[in-house]
Amino acid sequence: MTFVDNFQSLMTEIPHNTIYVYSFSKHLGCNGWRLGVIALHEKNLIDDLIAFQSLMIEKC
Repeated sequence: MTFVDNFQSLMTEIPHNTIYVYSFSKHLGCNGWRLGVIALHEKNLIDDLIAFQSLMIEKC
């Protein structure tokens, strides 16, 4: 359910460049707890950046 017709999240538009974070602690009534989920696309930008950084460190 959304408040905008034809809503598209960033996860569907640019999944390789998006980190999805969902918190469900309030939904479950777990006050004070930090419960949630983090999702990345299988082929994401963060893995590419980590690989690039590793290559740069090896060259030093």
